[in-house]
Amino acid sequence: MDERPVLPVKLLLIADALAIAVAVILIDISVGFGGISILPLITIPTFVLLCSFGLWMWANGAGANLVSSPGWNSLSEDSKPYAVSVMGLHIAIGMAFVDCAIPFVIIPVWGIAAFIALLLTGMAVTFSGLIRVLTMNRSNPKRFIRKTPLTVWVTVFLVLFTVVAVPVLALEKSGPAGVNIELGETDMTVKAPMVDRTVAYDDIDTVELDPDFSIGSRISGYGGLEINSGKFRNSEYGQYTLASYSTCDTFVKITKKSGEHIVFNQKNAEDTEALYSDLLSRL
Repeated sequence: MDERPVLPVKLLLIADALAIAVAVILIDISVGFGGISILPLITIPTFVLLCSFGLWMWANGAGANLVSSPGWNSLSEDSKPYAVSVMGLHIAIGMAFVDCAIPFVIIPVWGIAAFIALLLTGMAVTFSGLIRVLTMNRSNPKRFIRKTPLTVWVTVFLVLFTVVAVPVLALEKSGPAGVNIELGETDMTVKAPMVDRTVAYDDIDTVELDPDFSIGSRISGYGGLEINSGKFRNSEYGQYTLASYSTCDTFVKITKKSGEHIVFNQKNAEDTEALYSDLLSRL
């Protein structure tokens, strides 16, 4: 009989490292480092390891010496590997739900509802594993059955993919849907993912329309296929604030009296030029 673990620790740790590396790359591509990206950068590695611990218990029926719960000692030695496997699967799935829940707290309006629903689901799944163990039939115990490698690794992939993909998706949805410029009586507001700035007209030194502005590189913020926003750096300004659509090469450039630069546009050149003219009329 082959006693080797179906899910070796070394291979699982390699899978964990790959999952965490993919998460870091996706976060950098989508929103960069800094600001609210700190939350998934902390939670994803933590819950990848927690879920992996549960998957290791589930796949191998191992870790009975790590479990201490009411009624545990009443289980036979033959049934403990099965109980551990059950508990491990509940831990893995429950912690995956909790991991998915946390980033939704940064999404306005509906994010809190999603956070509460996912968090409660994760807690319920985790504790239901304990209940299953406590209510097992002691007189007719079940034995642990080894899983096939295909079943194990498909499950590992699905759980780790969920732990990484859902928080990154939540992070992308955390800001406004587009670039919103509001021109008020005495000030203007620039809103975009990772950007929320209000500028008084009296604080503006110059306003320019640039049909061929180079945004440079992102320091921190959002960098998607449609929108670039946050803190950027280029050869013209050094560090500056950007809120822009990738579909338009025309930009409005504001320089404040303090020397700070804010650059933004709309989806096309016509709308950007109209916004520029409207802004000039208010100064």
